[in-house]
Amino acid sequence: MAGFNFQLPMKLNLRLHDQWDIRTTGRGVAEIESGEMDVDVLAYKGDDGDPGRDGTPVQIHRAQIPADIPAIGTLTPDWIGHGWRVDGSRDVKIVVEEYPGGPVKFETLTNYLGDKGDTGAIPTLAVRSVTSTTTGDGSVAFEEISPGAYAADFVLRKGDVGAPSTVPGPAAAVEAATDYEDGDIAAVTGDVLAKRSDGKWGPRKIYQSPGVYKKAGSAEDWLAVNSGNGWAGEYISIVTMPMPAQPFAWEPEVDGMVEFFTTANIRVDLECRLGAVAGPLLARGPAITITAFQNQWVPRILSRAAEETISVPTSSSTIVPANTAVNIYLIARKIETTAQTRLETRKERAYLRVRPIPVPV
Repeated sequence: MAGFNFQLPMKLNLRLHDQWDIRTTGRGVAEIESGEMDVDVLAYKGDDGDPGRDGTPVQIHRAQIPADIPAIGTLTPDWIGHGWRVDGSRDVKIVVEEYPGGPVKFETLTNYLGDKGDTGAIPTLAVRSVTSTTTGDGSVAFEEISPGAYAADFVLRKGDVGAPSTVPGPAAAVEAATDYEDGDIAAVTGDVLAKRSDGKWGPRKIYQSPGVYKKAGSAEDWLAVNSGNGWAGEYISIVTMPMPAQPFAWEPEVDGMVEFFTTANIRVDLECRLGAVAGPLLARGPAITITAFQNQWVPRILSRAAEETISVPTSSSTIVPANTAVNIYLIARKIETTAQTRLETRKERAYLRVRPIPVPV
């Protein structure tokens, strides 16, 4: 039979299909129509892959107006899973991939966030009655008396009656005891029972510090010292802190700081004294006499100090008697020199703290 050849211009479409169970039949289909050929190529679907990873948790951002939502062209794949909700709308525009590994796009999820519902009633429970019984195990019954409100009725079983006690009853009141002596000062709430020096028992007050009295450099009466050039004096007062009377004897525990500026290499300390500028020393902020610190603002920080040797703490000169008001003075004082200088102090960052510490006297 003679061969017959012909040529037709056509468009070839290859279609991969597995719908005829090609693994079993091994057959495909070719269709020619109007110059186009569609060929179902022998192919089959691959096996299922491994389970995918967990998706990115959705993160919703607030936008007051639609213009507050970033343009999609400014967002990278790192923004996948982020969404924006405009105030007053329940829809969310969320960033997704157009196709796996492709560019990002916005997809609008309608009614993603519903309106907030009304706050429900707070459940309440009230005990309506409590009765007792000598039989059974007891019970409790609840009744809803209004939406969210419940009443409880308890029936409690009485305990068994015990044997008569052979233990003596309570002793007489403490204040009626023969070894109690209050020294004609009746005990009040807060007193403790303590043994006296005469061997008897009586009330004693336990005192605690009332807290810390404070004054900052911003106070109106806190001075910003400027002695001018050639200051030849011994000390300059910076601030005075009045301390109210306390119902107990006490000793001041002080902390503080002031920044100094001096123009000569001499020592000018910060001192805190009790009752007068020459009174007992409570604390000292020593200077650093190094040439490099001249003409510089250098802090003087108070450290607790003393100018006396006391073997019995209750005899210290820094103890304030009970019910006595006193002033505490913060001063700048030259140390072991009469040389002239210019001294300035700052109000900024300066402070003084005083804690009354009760002392048994």
